[in-house]
Amino acid sequence: MALNLLFHKQSETPSDNLIVLIHGLGAPNSTWTHDGVSWIDLFLTDDTFGSLDVAEITYDTTHLANGILSLMGIKKIKLGRFKRFTVGKGPYTTIEILARELKRELDSKKVKQYKNVVLIGHSMGGLVAIRYILEEFENNQSHNIKGMISLATPYNGSSFALYSQLIKSINRHAQIPSLEPNSAFLDETIRLWQKHLDKMNLDFKFFFGTEDTIVSENSAIPHIVSSKWTGGIPLPGDHSGILNVENHSSVSYSHVSEAVKDFFDKDIVLKKKIIDEQRRLTIAKSVTRLKANGLDREQALYLLEKTYDFEYLKPVSEKRLVVIVGEFGLGKSFAIDKIYLDLLIRAENESNFPIPISINAAQLDNDVQSYLEGIVVDQSKEFWIIVDGMDEVSVSIASNILENMRISTERWNNLRVILTSRPLSIFNNISETVYMRGLSQKAALELVNYINHQENQYYYHHLPKDIGIAIQRPLFAILLGLYLTKKNSLIPTTSGELLSYMIENALEKVELNDSHIIQMLMNLAMVSTCNGNVPVKKSEIGDIMEVRNLLNTGIVIEENGYISFVLPILNQWFAAKALSEDIITINQIFESSYLDYWKYPLVILITIFKENKIDNILREIVEKDPGFAAMLIEESIQKWGIHNEITSLSSQECGEKIRMTMNSWVKSLEILADIIAPIDMQRNILPIGVNKNDEWLYTSWYRGRKELTEISIIDRSRNEIDWPTLRGARPGNSSSWYWRWTLEELRDNLTKLIKNNTLPICTEIIYKEIMWSTTLKIYKKGSLYTKGIVLDDIRSRLEREYKHITEIETDNKLVPISMYMGYIEDLESKGVRVIECPLPGGDIDNPIDNWVWSVYSDEQLYMRTLKIYQEAIIGYKELVETFFPVLKQRLRKYVLYPFILKGEFFPPEENSKYLPIGPAMKWHLEPLPLEKKEAILDIKMSRGRKEEFNDEDIYEIARKIKEYRPDSYIWIGANQNSQILDIFGDRPVTKIIYKWLEEDLKSVDWIK
Repeated sequence: MALNLLFHKQSETPSDNLIVLIHGLGAPNSTWTHDGVSWIDLFLTDDTFGSLDVAEITYDTTHLANGILSLMGIKKIKLGRFKRFTVGKGPYTTIEILARELKRELDSKKVKQYKNVVLIGHSMGGLVAIRYILEEFENNQSHNIKGMISLATPYNGSSFALYSQLIKSINRHAQIPSLEPNSAFLDETIRLWQKHLDKMNLDFKFFFGTEDTIVSENSAIPHIVSSKWTGGIPLPGDHSGILNVENHSSVSYSHVSEAVKDFFDKDIVLKKKIIDEQRRLTIAKSVTRLKANGLDREQALYLLEKTYDFEYLKPVSEKRLVVIVGEFGLGKSFAIDKIYLDLLIRAENESNFPIPISINAAQLDNDVQSYLEGIVVDQSKEFWIIVDGMDEVSVSIASNILENMRISTERWNNLRVILTSRPLSIFNNISETVYMRGLSQKAALELVNYINHQENQYYYHHLPKDIGIAIQRPLFAILLGLYLTKKNSLIPTTSGELLSYMIENALEKVELNDSHIIQMLMNLAMVSTCNGNVPVKKSEIGDIMEVRNLLNTGIVIEENGYISFVLPILNQWFAAKALSEDIITINQIFESSYLDYWKYPLVILITIFKENKIDNILREIVEKDPGFAAMLIEESIQKWGIHNEITSLSSQECGEKIRMTMNSWVKSLEILADIIAPIDMQRNILPIGVNKNDEWLYTSWYRGRKELTEISIIDRSRNEIDWPTLRGARPGNSSSWYWRWTLEELRDNLTKLIKNNTLPICTEIIYKEIMWSTTLKIYKKGSLYTKGIVLDDIRSRLEREYKHITEIETDNKLVPISMYMGYIEDLESKGVRVIECPLPGGDIDNPIDNWVWSVYSDEQLYMRTLKIYQEAIIGYKELVETFFPVLKQRLRKYVLYPFILKGEFFPPEENSKYLPIGPAMKWHLEPLPLEKKEAILDIKMSRGRKEEFNDEDIYEIARKIKEYRPDSYIWIGANQNSQILDIFGDRPVTKIIYKWLEEDLKSVDWIK
């Protein structure tokens, strides 16, 4: 009879657990039943198991006994005085064959559906079970076996009595020969067991009978068990008596069922243990980081226990890989800790949800695919892996991890991957990137008030704009709360002031008395900052003992041979200190093109260190890179109006400082200074009038004709003709306030010019549009009129209506009549008789409705759009090169030039439910190699609007920016624009040029 598997189930409801019973040489029907009590029934009615099924293995024991004796070399057995039985002639089998038949049954779908299978073998049944398990490992087969229990199984050879049982299994009258066992099978079994012992993730229990004369204790406990005392479990009874049970309380059943339950629960217990360990570790790390920022343990745990909306950061089935990019202070590490803790809760509550993996990028194996193959072992489960610190490894390693995770999420639909990083170019605008959001105004203030132990003490409108923006980053909200708690004073007015407090808070617990250690800390910060704020190879900083001393400070950590500060702000502070002590100079930073990396160290330097040092450094920055200087001053020097401190400078000294800083701005701004700075025709700074009244300071620039000293003390009753504007504020007593004073004055003047579109005319298209707008005003036509106008009609109107007028006002701009007359005379000299609109005009004389675009066919609108954007590119470039030569390398569109303006033009659409939709365009800029000299306009006309951008296009734009503009890719970014087109009216090109200019100047804090 071949080996068979028979199921016994509690119900039709699927169970996760299965027990498989394998009998020995005894009769299949009697092995597991005694006096009407069945092991199968006991298992199925045992409430301690919950859901459970049992399978029973049956086979012909005569065939097995025949086969075993044959292997022992026994040929014939006497059955009486004249009869003999020939071994091996009749039907026989071997343990190996039974093991293969067992595999056939256990590989079936009906068994594979179980998550946990435990094999229980009695006597020879245990050898069948262990041989099956060992062959599975030998042949690298997957299985769902969780453990094996053997009951009186002869692993180490058998007594004479066993052979008696073997022979009597064939014929009860057989005479027992004198023989020695052939141990080849057992030797091979033990060899395989020893070979695979270390990688076998199974549990075993070995039971023996205290009165067993067939299989002794020594044989029932295999040699691979190190201790007989702990390795075997005695049961009362002989070889078959150990299976005699009466109820659930019987000794044999009680111990065997307890072992089975342990096997089934092992994964649950182990999983819970790992989850608990990971939870404790994650909480400990998070609390430690929060305490490093100044919180106490109670506050840190409170923040960890709160609920946050981080769902937007998590991967989903449609987007299985996300790269979480978090800027400084946004709490990226905290968010990842919370996400991981939430996943641990899910793993704890859902048996089918594996424990999530959290690993640092530096610890991840280079062979990512092989690493993941060992994790994603079950297609029916959802596996999560978080890789933190993508910014702490080299770009090549980070790129390799990103590419392999992309492959992996395509390879396994059940894999969810989170990568985390600070902003890096390789993650700019790729489809997988998710940028961390700041706190809402409400959440930020709740955090500030909680840390400050107050109830709604501060409101958002009470805060300076800088601080309001800063505390939307959790780190700054915590620091503001700590600042208010500790200082019990007014709110700080800049990010720099908060940074200074943060550093004081971080360093007050650290004793740094060794000047050599401080020197090394400055060197570490300097090297790290110059290389992009990354960890530094420890051999670059010092020898083994020196690095150990750095690590002993507690503010430096080591990982994989690289060292870094525990907090970025410490790196920035020591970099600022290195700059203040001339370990590196601002000129060296300029020469090495490291300036953008040094932004926050410079913010700290300006906020904390000595005024004279700051003035020298700011003078260099202002005169060489006024765009960067404006951003720096905006973040580091406090604004006015909050603090009541009185500046320690006298009126004379205030005037001297303001003139000094204005002189630096004038030097750097060149031609732009002529239209926004208080200078004369030779670019000399005008005399300044100063009035200091307690905390208030008033200044004015002299515009009169008298010869005055450089600084005058004025009062509120000044002559307003000579002193036309008066600027007043409370600068406080912060260092370097005069740099912000002059920046704001210049910025106010520039903002007014840009918003009113009134820079001096320097481009042909702006001139043409102004002349066309003036023509329409004279001809008394609206701004939408695009037909030609006879020049003689304009002449006659000028002579009739504008004979005694010197200026014509059009679109809030005064056009001198002399300028317009020059325009008319130039046209007449060229033989022009009709003044034409400088842009393609309407081509439909009788439109069916009154929308502004109704007088244009789709083709004409398309041609008008092409012309407008072509002229806008030219005009923008000319305007930047004329007035902003020293700012141009900070202006995004100019830095991208030459570029392709690539886009899709969408004609107007009718909409039966809503109002018609006007013409629209979706476009972006792609940089060209610098050897190309001209921009390219590539706008296609499309039907059917698409609201979403193509992620692959954005990734390609970012790649080109990195390739073609390597010095600027850190800050330049890849943008796409989607807009309803405003291309009507008399000056559409001018509006676009100034809009582009305003966007770019705002990004460098030169426009309000």
